[in-house]
Amino acid sequence: MKAKSKVEQIFTEAVTEALYTVMRDNVAPVVLELLLAPTHYWKHKPDIKCEVKIGKYEVHIIAKTESKIYQWVNRGVERHNVYPRKRKLLRYKATYIPSTEPDSLRSFPPASGRKVIFARRSFPGIRARMFTKAAVEALPLPKLLRNLRRVMKPIRVDLKGKYAYW
Repeated sequence: MKAKSKVEQIFTEAVTEALYTVMRDNVAPVVLELLLAPTHYWKHKPDIKCEVKIGKYEVHIIAKTESKIYQWVNRGVERHNVYPRKRKLLRYKATYIPSTEPDSLRSFPPASGRKVIFARRSFPGIRARMFTKAAVEALPLPKLLRNLRRVMKPIRVDLKGKYAYW
């Protein structure tokens, strides 16, 4: 592999820095907004943080949360048995309609039936909602690419090997 000249190295650094700026200022807030959209009607609001990391040839947006509920709903939960802790039977509402649906970022108020049941129960599980996949598909790429072009346009490399924005 051919070694890069000093000008090519500095130009690559300038492009990476410009890409990082666009990702940090324009893309990360949009990703955060899209990931929080399904939780609009949740009582428990997850704390999601978006970080922008620079690799050797790429820039990544990493979304992190410590909310177990968000992770369970996003990835899904297998069917399992639920046991009462203090009594012999569980108390729960007969029907429940969740506030989100799989592969969608829409959110609506949850609903539950009025009938209360006491029984031993097998929890049916949670179908994976895949919020992360839906958020990536919903990104407004043309707008973000315009912002990238706007940041990249002023990059110039002079003969001394320094770059400048003007």
